[in-house]
Amino acid sequence: MASPQWAGTFECKGPCGRKRLPASEFSKKMVEKSRKEPNAPLKCKECVEAAAEAERAAATKRRTEAEKASPAPGDGSSASGEQPLLNECANCKKGLPASSFSRAQLTQKGPGKQRCAECLNAADKADREAGESAKAKALAEARAHTARLAATGARFDHFPP
Repeated sequence: MASPQWAGTFECKGPCGRKRLPASEFSKKMVEKSRKEPNAPLKCKECVEAAAEAERAAATKRRTEAEKASPAPGDGSSASGEQPLLNECANCKKGLPASSFSRAQLTQKGPGKQRCAECLNAADKADREAGESAKAKALAEARAHTARLAATGARFDHFPP
């Protein structure tokens, strides 16, 4: 019996090095890049996400090391250097120093609307997981519809899902 997962012709040039991947394992931009330049190195979504996570971890580490070394001017510290000013995260309601927020959250959002980096990362992860589950549900529905059509002997190109 054939595998239910179609094996494509795409190859990841990232750390995973997987081969024969379907286009759905790559972002739309990577697939477009592949079509324009057939020999262009492609990275699958998993490798891109792993690299982004590593970059976020490295940035957090650099930020904490910089905080320990010396507080930078404009990081939310008071003029006397006694107690740092805290910003409240709109999501977790914790009072956190400015270094726990992205620059965009501090400058573009007003007080009470700012979310800390930890909450933003959690929200991004939840959005990605919701998208993946919706995609899996749609695929299951399409397979069920195809199976119903195959059982009746109907032609597939004439019946919408």
